Amino acid sequence: MSTADRHAGQPYLLAAPPAVATAPCTAAAALNFVPATGITVFGWTVWHLLGVSLHPLLPLLWFAGGLLVYNLDRAVADPADLTNIPGRVQRDAAFADSRRALMAAAALLLVAGPLLLGAWQVAAVIGAGTAACVGYSVRLPLLPVRIKDVPVVKTFFPALAITVALMGTPLLLLPGLPAGFGAATVWVSGILLANVIVCDLRDLRGDRDRRVVTLAVLCGGPGTVAALAAVFLLTAAATAWQLHVALGTVGYLAAAAVCFPIARARQWYYDYVVDGVLFVPLLLCAV
Repeated sequence: MSTADRHAGQPYLLAAPPAVATAPCTAAAALNFVPATGITVFGWTVWHLLGVSLHPLLPLLWFAGGLLVYNLDRAVADPADLTNIPGRVQRDAAFADSRRALMAAAALLLVAGPLLLGAWQVAAVIGAGTAACVGYSVRLPLLPVRIKDVPVVKTFFPALAITVALMGTPLLLLPGLPAGFGAATVWVSGILLANVIVCDLRDLRGDRDRRVVTLAVLCGGPGTVAALAAVFLLTAAATAWQLHVALGTVGYLAAAAVCFPIARARQWYYDYVVDGVLFVPLLLCAV
């Protein structure tokens, strides 16, 4: 009987068998320091390009939120994951104990940070956002399903949640909108959505078998590629706010997507190449 069958097709918490815990793996990737750091760097760079100096606690809260949300999502393995990303499930299981400690520390920082910032409105938004992100991975009381189990929401929710966190929370501390804010927000959401769609393409077979309805399952492979191309075009059209950096980042992610057919089975491709797009704007700023 398979692991997925033992859990009756339901999500389940990862544990760390001794045989897995001793396997070599990269802690930074398994504990999601790469995407959490990437989101923080990405958000800070966008606001820097908009000419806004952020309170230093705000990026720290993004980092803590990224660690909490990503690790919670990885702590709950979906049956489709055993088909789509069996290597990552095995790698992540080896860090089950460390993941729980890291999530506790991140949650503590998310509670204490807004209080230190002295901004109750930020605390309220972070609290609501964290609850929504927890409900994405875990079924909350009074809700019939997890947010990610709602058809197609699994594709759009992560990009929307991160966009709101990066582009919305700083507005609570600013007197007004900086020039170029609208175009920058469209660009940010486009980069993040393209990132998710590439991962949906990877997961197409397992999601279809387990009846997980993502954009890729709904549209099929060719339709999803067309949707990804449309997202790239929309994102490229929104690069006028910072042409050099914004267009260069779109180009990098487009090149990464072109490499998808030959790299789709490699976990490093998603950990460092696809998620690596979050670091590209900062690197281009230095050029």
